[in-house]
Amino acid sequence: MKKQILFITAILFFSAIAAYSQGENKPILDIHGFVKTDIIYDTRQTSSLREGHFHILPLDQSFDAEGNDINANPSFNILSIQTRLNGKITGPEISGIKSSGFIEGEFFGTSDGDVNGFRLRHAYVDLNWTNTQLRVGQFWHPLFITDCFPDVVNFNTGAPFQPFSRNPQIRLTHKIGSISLLAAAISQRDFQSNGPVWDANKQIYTSFASSVYLRNAVIPEMLFQARYNDDNFIFGASGSYKILRPQLTTNKNNSNGKPYANENTIGSYTAEAFMKYQSNPIKIKLECIYGQNLANLTMLGGYGAKSYNDSTGVMEYSNSNILSAWADFNYQVSENVSLNIFGGYSKNLGFEDNLVKVGSNFAVFSRAPEADNIIRISPYIRWNIGMVQIAAELEYTSVAYSTGAPDYAEKGKISETHNISNIRTLLAVYMNF
Repeated sequence: MKKQILFITAILFFSAIAAYSQGENKPILDIHGFVKTDIIYDTRQTSSLREGHFHILPLDQSFDAEGNDINANPSFNILSIQTRLNGKITGPEISGIKSSGFIEGEFFGTSDGDVNGFRLRHAYVDLNWTNTQLRVGQFWHPLFITDCFPDVVNFNTGAPFQPFSRNPQIRLTHKIGSISLLAAAISQRDFQSNGPVWDANKQIYTSFASSVYLRNAVIPEMLFQARYNDDNFIFGASGSYKILRPQLTTNKNNSNGKPYANENTIGSYTAEAFMKYQSNPIKIKLECIYGQNLANLTMLGGYGAKSYNDSTGVMEYSNSNILSAWADFNYQVSENVSLNIFGGYSKNLGFEDNLVKVGSNFAVFSRAPEADNIIRISPYIRWNIGMVQIAAELEYTSVAYSTGAPDYAEKGKISETHNISNIRTLLAVYMNF
């Protein structure tokens, strides 16, 4: 019932604005979107979101009582949860400043328990001067380059090799000829950093994703980007820095039963370079990222405890470092058909410092710290028939997992690996409107 109410509310909202925009000097609303169904087959169990729809990587071996790998079993699904509805609002011009807004939602839900639920993707207001734009609201993280990202069929859009995150933000863009400069202050909502939660029964810290770690640092993530554009070429670079405060209090109490405070924070940086070349019938896109604590971008990485005070429970933290790169090649065979291939590589470079145990385990708050590297190759084809598009993709992903636990006492070093792979066969049917 809650999902139905949200959807009906969205429809009524768009309808009300559309009706309001019919008069003179009223805002103009354009409604668009698409209906999409994905047919998915995986040769192996995967780490994924929304009932396997958003594929990240294949799961490592897990053995049953007879020594058989449980995760070697295949999986199949048909889902239409990526179906999308959006509205662009063209507002009035105010003292030479053009105003507009954009709202978009989909049926992806906010968790696996909310599949088919209508959720907010984008919601922002733009104020445009001649060479300057101010955008306030929720949109793609600026490390996701909206005109230079993988055009793959899988909804993961190249993750975990490519940043994938939408964030509330304030971003200012200024153009100087072919050069664009962007500065942004960013918070977190659906895509969050990991942090510590104490399990009193097991006497260990577990990892939990939340925006509270960034909120408690009281400083938004800061980003700067510079790029060059012409008719055929885009080149740019970005740098960002975020600070998390993972704990307000520790897992220890004083003699009066009061918890000890932990004011320690952890700062993490990311550097990105990207390039796009387009000259019909060829399009080439490339990107490379070196960064720390990237789990909130649906990539590998995070952080862990490098020190722990047994008396007070106060921890200090150390970042993990990740190097990731991808390339996407598109060839337009005809007006309606394109042949494409995507390739990605991500390398776990370990932690900045040696980690320590808290209780019986190392305190690690990271995505797949046991993965040494990941490789993906995805050939795909798109065929447009008027408003309808049919797309097919064969996605091969291989992970070199640590044989045994990583040596966290030596910066998470992985000495010996074994390869685990998954082949996803994906057929998608769209209708755009």
